[in-house]
Amino acid sequence: MNIFLFLISTFNFEPSLNLTQSLDISWDRKLITYYKLKDGVVVDVDVQSFSSFQDYLTQLTLKYYYTREFAGSSTTSSGQGLVPVIKFPIKFPAPIAGIIGQGGNLDVSGSQRIEFSGDKLKNFDLKSKEYSNESWFPNLGMEQQLKVNLKGTIGEKINVFIDHDSEREFDLDNTIKLEYKGNEDEIVQSIKAGN
Repeated sequence: MNIFLFLISTFNFEPSLNLTQSLDISWDRKLITYYKLKDGVVVDVDVQSFSSFQDYLTQLTLKYYYTREFAGSSTTSSGQGLVPVIKFPIKFPAPIAGIIGQGGNLDVSGSQRIEFSGDKLKNFDLKSKEYSNESWFPNLGMEQQLKVNLKGTIGEKINVFIDHDSEREFDLDNTIKLEYKGNEDEIVQSIKAGN
């Protein structure tokens, strides 16, 4: 009931017009009626069924939690996409941690586009065969494009960089790089792999 009251209070009816709102619930007909009033006179009426109102409440709730959880946090850091930086709170065993360090993080960005299409060309030539095996089902097509950029660290010494685009002409144009950077006092200073 608290969420219901909160969501009802979020309606915004043109405050410059000094409109007030009223709500009437008909339990027997399962209808909710909203009234907009100006100086006690009804200027607008909206009637919804319980099911459509439940859908509306679900949308408002999702919008509220989205803006509270995601939109507020994405405005605090520039360039952050839908997928935030992934941090690895992994504690590697001592022998591995001595080589690469602890933890790590990955920053993933990109996009994906999927297109579906269909077409059908029918020839109504009178000279065509009377019994044709030609299908009336359309020719379906699907095209997808995936772009992914990933950069980050594994441990404290391994850097990862991946740049992939499915629209590139050659697979070798996609980039995968791994780089190990050791400390100054280590025997192995740098190892690079990838293209």
